[in-house]
Amino acid sequence: MIIAQISDTHIFLPSDNNEQRISEKRIQNLKECVKGIKSLKTTPDLILHTGDVTHNGTIEEYKIVHNILGDLKIPIFYTPGNRDNRKNLYKIFNQKCNLDLKSNFHIYLVELSNLNLISMDTHCRDSNKGELSYERLTIFSNLLKKSKNIPTAVFMHHPPFNVSKSSSVNIEFETEDRVFEFIDILKNHKPLIGLFCGHIHRNFEIEIGNFNAYTMPPIALDLSWEKHNRQNSNRPQYLIHTYSKNSGFKTERKLV
Repeated sequence: MIIAQISDTHIFLPSDNNEQRISEKRIQNLKECVKGIKSLKTTPDLILHTGDVTHNGTIEEYKIVHNILGDLKIPIFYTPGNRDNRKNLYKIFNQKCNLDLKSNFHIYLVELSNLNLISMDTHCRDSNKGELSYERLTIFSNLLKKSKNIPTAVFMHHPPFNVSKSSSVNIEFETEDRVFEFIDILKNHKPLIGLFCGHIHRNFEIEIGNFNAYTMPPIALDLSWEKHNRQNSNRPQYLIHTYSKNSGFKTERKLV
């Protein structure tokens, strides 16, 4: 099972000439990623987009993303970021998934042949930080129970762990207590084998319990935290997560 992860494309339509160059560059970066994925010797089984698909959440912006990624002709699953609009994002879904529209949360299960994936919705309407409510944790827990003994990976926008590189703690959620509850839920699901996130606009890897968690830089390179201090930071990238039953996930960074 091969999964390609992209994140934080932040596609937008410019309102004036000053924004035109940035808008065009973000679109071009996404096209370069698609070209890179298409050139792989082995085609990924699916794409995960870990949020901030567009910058303003408009239908017009989502159509741009949908048209570009549609060229891959493989399943693409989205989870909402803080810049996304849930209702408009839902309109670009082209797969059948167990999405509970009554709750308005994009928390759903993707059942594959030897692996399950769960989207955890952390979108907060009033903040750039993530939100984990009791209702969301309940929905998520029920989906995990449905997975039973099946190896499961979770994809979400906000990383539910400390992303600070200094002695200070930085957890990108409004309520930290809920984050600790969420991590406990993850740790108690023994076949949980991976956690894929976006939001912080840089590469980050951490071990939580028996699984690894990853973040990645944005496709919108002008927003990257690595643009001034990392070699090749001016090139878009995506992650390839390769899963096997014997060795779990192996993750590789691909520059385009």
